[in-house]
Amino acid sequence: MSCVCDSGAQPRAEETLLELAKPVPYHRTAEFRQTLARSVARLQYGLSNQEPGRALTSSGTGGLEAAVVNCLHREQSYCLIAGRFGERWKASAKRSASRHRRHCTRAKP
Repeated sequence: MSCVCDSGAQPRAEETLLELAKPVPYHRTAEFRQTLARSVARLQYGLSNQEPGRALTSSGTGGLEAAVVNCLHREQSYCLIAGRFGERWKASAKRSASRHRRHCTRAKP
């Protein structure tokens, strides 16, 4: 076994490392579309959801932006209490012209 340091040093089986060494399919190919469709279907099944899952081809910040833009109405108020992560939500909400009621940088004891 070898180690890959992604979320801490975790041992990986040899077959896993060999699979990870394969080239990633180009995103405009039929192979990629099939893989994405299969992954979304598995996501829907795994979450026991009746609606299809959504795959965002973005970073975590892209997911945060999508949540703010699609879940918060411009006139809707919301409260952020989440430290540094809350600051990211606040910045994203400002860009989408939503308003916030309260933003705390540290949780109160």
